Amino acid sequence: MTSNVATKNNLFNSLFKINKLKFDEFSFGYSDYPITPPFSFEACAGNIIAVLGPNGTGKTTFLRSINQIIKPIQGNVILNGSCLTNFKKKELAKYFSYLPQADNKNTDFTVFNYVIMGRYPHQSTKLETKEDIDITVDALNFFELLPFKNTPVSKLSGGQFQRVLLARHVVQQTPINLLDEPNNHLDPSSIKLLHECIKSFQENKHIVFVASHNISWVFHACTHAILIGHNIPVQMHAVESLYESGMLEKTFNTEFIRIESDNGDRYVIPRNVL
Repeated sequence: MTSNVATKNNLFNSLFKINKLKFDEFSFGYSDYPITPPFSFEACAGNIIAVLGPNGTGKTTFLRSINQIIKPIQGNVILNGSCLTNFKKKELAKYFSYLPQADNKNTDFTVFNYVIMGRYPHQSTKLETKEDIDITVDALNFFELLPFKNTPVSKLSGGQFQRVLLARHVVQQTPINLLDEPNNHLDPSSIKLLHECIKSFQENKHIVFVASHNISWVFHACTHAILIGHNIPVQMHAVESLYESGMLEKTFNTEFIRIESDNGDRYVIPRNVL
């Protein structure tokens, strides 16, 4: 095993192991207004689950409800047999990491100091350990950020800052990853890094939920999908089953073109953009 492979395996190896995450008669929303009727399904270790739906239908709210940032309307999320309502906030942060759509980069924190903050759930004191520093350097190296380690994040471009957010997310080393539009601002080479990141999550038996509007990318990166839309029951689908089922048209109320390359890669493009 080369040192690069060993470093990557250590970086993406979560400190806590899981088997499955169960949603039991779960409904989410704000106050007393549910976005969806109650639903139930199980996600298993190694599942990469796309969360798809039109703007404003609740994808972000769903992600934030999974790890109790927003209190669910009803039902439970059960991890390895234990209801998440029994977990304290710092304990939840050892199992769940959340990448928001956007964060405040108007700060004088350097890239290194911003990323190492992701180690907080594993720290018993305010002092950083050698392991914290090593994991942070590994993440900066993976996302090609080492040349910027001493740069204030306020000086970064949008794409560079998105890679910083991804690095901070990864150093938390949780087995469940909640990614909200992770490909925001990323150029093609950075999308490739994101794809390798998600592949490494899968190889290390994480459960990943990823909200995205890039449907073709979802077919390459994800194993399953959840559709959130008006009058659409929430259930988990094998991502390949969405290619010809008509569920995408129903969810987005638009027509799609399907393209399959000679090597079997599939692309789904809204007809009205061509």
